[in-house]
Amino acid sequence: HTGLPNAQLVKDQHELAVKFENKSVAEQNSVHIGWELLMDPRFERLRKCIYQTNVERKRFRQLVINCIMATDIASREVNQTREQKWNKAFRRPTPVLGHVTATGQVTSAFQIQEDMNRKATAVIEHMIQVSDVAHTMQHWHIYRRWNERLFHEMHNAYEAGLAAVHPAENWYRGELGFFDYYLLPLAKKLLDCGTFGASGHEYISYVMKNKREWEHKGPKVVEEMEVLYKDAVEDTEDESSYIDEDETDSELDSDDIGYDSPGDLTSSDEYDDRYDDYDGDYQGDYQGDYHDDAEGSMSESSEEDDDYDGEDEGEAASRERYDYDNYGGMPAPRPT
Repeated sequence: HTGLPNAQLVKDQHELAVKFENKSVAEQNSVHIGWELLMDPRFERLRKCIYQTNVERKRFRQLVINCIMATDIASREVNQTREQKWNKAFRRPTPVLGHVTATGQVTSAFQIQEDMNRKATAVIEHMIQVSDVAHTMQHWHIYRRWNERLFHEMHNAYEAGLAAVHPAENWYRGELGFFDYYLLPLAKKLLDCGTFGASGHEYISYVMKNKREWEHKGPKVVEEMEVLYKDAVEDTEDESSYIDEDETDSELDSDDIGYDSPGDLTSSDEYDDRYDDYDGDYQGDYQGDYHDDAEGSMSESSEEDDDYDGEDEGEAASRERYDYDNYGGMPAPRPT
């Protein structure tokens, strides 16, 4: 990962932006690198465990592409693709075998399986999205640590002349927008789908608690992160850094600062009462038009199920391109 958001890579005409035509640059690069690694001869046995035919390989490949591309939270088209795919999977009546529709069609076993595949694909994609921002759905202590590390990564880019705006200027407001327009709807989907049982309440609880903490302490936290950054830079210049590289992969650590915690969750039922008023209806600038070409990535293929010949398809990154667009009021996309 370059440590820069897609918008900056596109603006600078970075070689990766040119290679992937300015569309979901970091995400396509991740798919490309990951697929090339999987194709390495060392992983032949692993590949045989994942797929054994061309049809299975293509299905798995498309699922990987869908999941990684879904983490491009700054793309209007990708966000809208996700939303419509989820709506089709979970906000339509579940088909019943033998049911006669209004058009006179009888629901078949194939349609039942298609519906199950669509739901499974949508859940897997959202699991990847959650893992991409997992620190926000855990304890305040964890959220603070990883939020700080992202802040310092963006600060490094600014100091290197690779970002036009100092991260401290919009960090507080950006995180609030991130909670409202991305994290809460994402956590609510995990609850609604029922896949994670009682844990769905915990995810929402942590998001709500961390948002409330950020509302009250965010400005001070940003000031503290700025102080830590400056102190670390001065220590580095003096060649007397107090951070042991063997102990942490970060130059800075919020553990050196005391701060309050919202407390541990002791029960899955202990989630913020204010969530009862949250109906999941949200409108954000990042929502826009899209075209979904890969909704059935786990569906059965009609292609001939021939034996896998071991040949790679070529370019690992998806040929399906997504229009890149930033939306206002949000922090830089999380590193992939």
